[in-house]
Amino acid sequence: MTHRDAYALLLVVAAALGGIGYLVSRDVIARRGHGLEALGKEFLPHVAQRIQNFHRVKMEKGRTVWEITAKEAQYFEQNDQIVVVEPHVTFYLKEQDRTAHLVGAEGRIMLDGHDVKMITLRGAVGIQMDDLHLATEEAKAGAEPRPELAFTDVWSDGGWDWRN
Repeated sequence: MTHRDAYALLLVVAAALGGIGYLVSRDVIARRGHGLEALGKEFLPHVAQRIQNFHRVKMEKGRTVWEITAKEAQYFEQNDQIVVVEPHVTFYLKEQDRTAHLVGAEGRIMLDGHDVKMITLRGAVGIQMDDLHLATEEAKAGAEPRPELAFTDVWSDGGWDWRN
C-alpha cells in the first residue's frame, strides 16, 4: 500500500466517522427535546391538563353564584372531570349577602360540557356558614339549577351527630 492509498483510506474513514457522528448528534438532539414530554405522558397518561392555583367562578346576571379555588387541578378529558387538591368552594347566597364555605383535602368536579354538574369534596371536609361549623369526610354539591348539599357522618363543634 502506498502513501497515496493510505491517505485515501484515512480520508474515507474520517468522512465515514464524521457522517456517523453527525447522524448520532441529530438523533440525540431530537430525543432530548421530547424526553420531558414523553416522561410526562408516561406518568400522567390520562391527564389532558395540569393547573396550579386553580380558580373557577360561576356568574349569573352580574352576581357571583359560586367560586372554586384549589392548590392544584388535573383535568381528565375522557371523564370530563377535574380533580383538585385542597379545594375551597364558596357559595354566595342571594339573601342578605351570606356565604357558605366548604374546604377539603381533595375534590372532584364533574363537568357537563363547560358547566359544573357536581362537586364532591373528600378528606376532612369543613363546612362553615355564619356561626355554624360542621365537619364530615365527604360532601357533595350539585351546581344546577341551584346548589344542593349532601353530607355523610356530619358532626359539629359541639359533638352532636346527624346522618343524611
